[in-house]
Amino acid sequence: MGFEKRKAQRLKGSLLEYFTKDSSSEASSFVKDISEDGVCFVLCENLPVGTALNFNIYLPSEPSCFKAKGKILWVKESAFLRTKRRKHYDAGAKFTEIDSGDKRKISEYAGRFAL
Repeated sequence: MGFEKRKAQRLKGSLLEYFTKDSSSEASSFVKDISEDGVCFVLCENLPVGTALNFNIYLPSEPSCFKAKGKILWVKESAFLRTKRRKHYDAGAKFTEIDSGDKRKISEYAGRFAL
Protein backbone atom coordinates (compact mmCIF):
# COMPACT_ATOMS: atom_id res chain seq x y z
CA MET A 1 0.00 0.00 0.00
CA GLY A 2 1.25 3.53 -0.81
CA PHE A 3 2.49 6.19 1.55
CA GLU A 4 -0.28 8.46 2.91
CA LYS A 5 0.62 12.13 2.39
CA ARG A 6 -2.48 13.64 3.98
CA LYS A 7 -1.97 15.27 7.37
CA ALA A 8 -5.63 15.63 8.36
CA GLN A 9 -8.47 13.13 8.68
CA ARG A 10 -10.78 13.19 5.71
CA LEU A 11 -14.49 12.63 5.28
CA LYS A 12 -16.27 11.01 2.35
CA GLY A 13 -19.41 12.33 0.72
CA SER A 14 -20.63 15.89 0.62
CA LEU A 15 -21.53 18.47 -2.00
CA LEU A 16 -19.81 21.60 -3.21
CA GLU A 17 -20.06 24.30 -5.81
CA TYR A 18 -16.93 25.65 -7.44
CA PHE A 19 -16.25 28.82 -9.38
CA THR A 20 -13.13 29.94 -11.19
CA LYS A 21 -11.82 33.39 -10.29
CA ASP A 22 -13.06 34.86 -13.59
CA SER A 23 -16.36 32.89 -13.36
CA SER A 24 -15.65 31.18 -16.70
CA SER A 25 -16.37 27.83 -15.04
CA GLU A 26 -18.87 27.06 -12.33
CA ALA A 27 -20.59 23.83 -11.38
CA SER A 28 -21.94 21.71 -8.58
CA SER A 29 -19.93 18.64 -7.71
CA PHE A 30 -19.75 15.57 -5.53
CA VAL A 31 -17.05 15.62 -2.87
CA LYS A 32 -15.10 12.36 -2.81
CA ASP A 33 -13.38 13.34 0.43
CA ILE A 34 -12.65 16.48 2.38
CA SER A 35 -10.41 17.55 5.25
CA GLU A 36 -9.49 20.82 6.89
CA ASP A 37 -6.61 21.11 4.40
CA GLY A 38 -8.34 20.39 1.10
CA VAL A 39 -10.84 18.50 -0.97
CA CYS A 40 -11.00 15.75 -3.59
CA PHE A 41 -13.96 16.26 -5.90
CA VAL A 42 -15.36 15.49 -9.36
CA LEU A 43 -14.96 17.89 -12.28
CA CYS A 44 -17.06 17.87 -15.45
CA GLU A 45 -14.19 19.51 -17.32
CA ASN A 46 -10.42 19.19 -17.27
CA LEU A 47 -9.30 22.32 -15.43
CA PRO A 48 -5.54 22.90 -15.36
CA VAL A 49 -3.39 22.27 -12.30
CA GLY A 50 -2.89 25.59 -10.52
CA THR A 51 -6.40 26.89 -11.31
CA ALA A 52 -7.68 29.06 -8.45
CA LEU A 53 -11.22 28.22 -7.32
CA ASN A 54 -13.82 29.59 -4.95
CA PHE A 55 -15.84 26.92 -3.14
CA ASN A 56 -19.21 26.71 -1.43
CA ILE A 57 -19.04 23.53 0.64
CA TYR A 58 -22.13 21.84 2.07
CA LEU A 59 -21.84 19.41 4.99
CA PRO A 60 -24.88 17.46 6.18
CA SER A 61 -24.34 18.64 9.75
CA GLU A 62 -24.38 22.35 8.93
CA PRO A 63 -27.38 24.56 8.03
CA SER A 64 -25.38 26.75 5.65
CA CYS A 65 -22.39 26.36 3.37
CA PHE A 66 -18.73 27.08 4.08
CA LYS A 67 -16.91 29.40 1.72
CA ALA A 68 -13.28 28.70 0.89
CA LYS A 69 -10.67 29.45 -1.75
CA GLY A 70 -8.30 26.85 -3.12
CA LYS A 71 -5.96 25.80 -5.86
CA ILE A 72 -6.06 22.61 -7.94
CA LEU A 73 -3.03 20.41 -7.19
CA TRP A 74 -3.84 17.44 -9.43
CA VAL A 75 -6.41 16.25 -11.99
CA LYS A 76 -6.91 12.79 -13.50
CA GLU A 77 -9.59 11.25 -15.67
CA SER A 78 -12.19 9.45 -13.58
CA ALA A 79 -12.56 5.78 -14.43
CA PHE A 80 -15.72 5.62 -12.33
CA LEU A 81 -17.69 8.38 -14.10
CA ARG A 82 -16.66 7.83 -17.72
CA THR A 83 -19.53 7.96 -20.21
CA LYS A 84 -19.59 7.83 -24.00
CA ARG A 85 -20.57 11.47 -24.30
CA ARG A 86 -18.62 13.09 -21.50
CA LYS A 87 -15.47 12.60 -19.51
CA HIS A 88 -15.30 13.40 -15.82
CA TYR A 89 -12.21 14.11 -13.77
CA ASP A 90 -11.15 13.60 -10.18
CA ALA A 91 -9.34 16.63 -8.79
CA GLY A 92 -7.54 17.48 -5.60
CA ALA A 93 -7.42 21.05 -4.32
CA LYS A 94 -5.66 22.58 -1.36
CA PHE A 95 -7.49 25.27 0.58
CA THR A 96 -5.62 28.57 0.39
CA GLU A 97 -8.20 30.57 2.35
CA ILE A 98 -10.76 29.19 4.78
CA ASP A 99 -12.23 30.64 7.95
CA SER A 100 -10.61 29.09 11.03
CA GLY A 101 -14.04 28.30 12.49
CA ASP A 102 -15.10 26.51 9.30
CA LYS A 103 -11.80 24.64 9.23
CA ARG A 104 -12.45 23.48 12.80
CA LYS A 105 -16.00 22.35 11.93
CA ILE A 106 -14.74 20.32 8.96
CA SER A 107 -12.06 18.76 11.16
CA GLU A 108 -14.57 17.87 13.89
CA TYR A 109 -17.03 16.45 11.38
CA ALA A 110 -14.31 14.43 9.65
CA GLY A 111 -13.12 13.18 13.04
CA ARG A 112 -16.56 11.75 13.77
CA PHE A 113 -16.88 9.99 10.41
CA ALA A 114 -13.23 9.48 9.42
CA LEU A 115 -12.29 6.99 6.73
